[in-house]
Amino acid sequence: MSLENTCPLVTVTCRRDLSLLELQAQSFDKYLQEKSAIIIIVNETDPTAWNESFSTNIAHLYKRHNLTILYARDFAIDWDLSISNLIVTRWISQQILKLAVAEKIETPYYFVLDSQNFLVNYWSFKKRLKDGKAPYRVNHLEWALQAYNNYRGWLALSQSDGYDKMSICTPTYLNTEMVKRLIATKGDIMKFSQWFFSYGETKSEFALYLAWLEFNGGIEKYHYPVHNWVHPMLRDSFDFKKDVSYFIENVGKETFHRWSSINFRAWLDMDDQQVRAVINKLKTLGLSPNIKKFRQEWQEPS
Repeated sequence: MSLENTCPLVTVTCRRDLSLLELQAQSFDKYLQEKSAIIIIVNETDPTAWNESFSTNIAHLYKRHNLTILYARDFAIDWDLSISNLIVTRWISQQILKLAVAEKIETPYYFVLDSQNFLVNYWSFKKRLKDGKAPYRVNHLEWALQAYNNYRGWLALSQSDGYDKMSICTPTYLNTEMVKRLIATKGDIMKFSQWFFSYGETKSEFALYLAWLEFNGGIEKYHYPVHNWVHPMLRDSFDFKKDVSYFIENVGKETFHRWSSINFRAWLDMDDQQVRAVINKLKTLGLSPNIKKFRQEWQEPS
């Protein structure tokens, strides 16, 4: 695959997240400054419904960019692996696909997104690579600390407190060659996928990547630290009402904060008034979320 841009964007998505992907595509159309290589990986066993909806409602938003659509079955992953919970299975396979795509990429780094990520200020990839390194956002690992230390144990590294490490939330730069070398430790992507599914109780592709970099000379051999340009991020939480208000007040407020996100559970947890308030706020930023159908289809009846 020939990729023109110095750093392609990669989003792994599924039918459930089409409305979120549409919001992301709107943000690319408005705020992504140069023509970019964009790769969408459709994590569906049968992508027919996804293809139909994408072609009708979303594809036109990528007209300025070099779009490639890949499908889960394009990768030689062991798709016979399964967990009784389909959502968990898809979540794990999504993580594997974010790493497996490295085999399709020719540039030194690629930029990984989830469907929930979207731009709220102008973004360019120019001058972000410095001395052959890509930026990483500094954070502490929180919920992924167990996974991170499990992977450190696999690599015979000492345990860590997880502070001042790479943020494991998207968007995230990955070093293409280091990901390829990580997969090669198991022989190929088929064997790697089998190992990833079975190793440890908790999974995190980015915690694994971080441990792998630490094993190979440290993260700052491949990345340089930057302040967080992803803010605010709205998720399901214990103090959700307060978080929604904070999001509305702060999204797009600071020019340094280029990216934001609202995960699918947060969209479902909002009441109608909160949804209207969030949508109205995003409209002031030139974005128009089409979230009504998504909420009707995926919201559990009360």
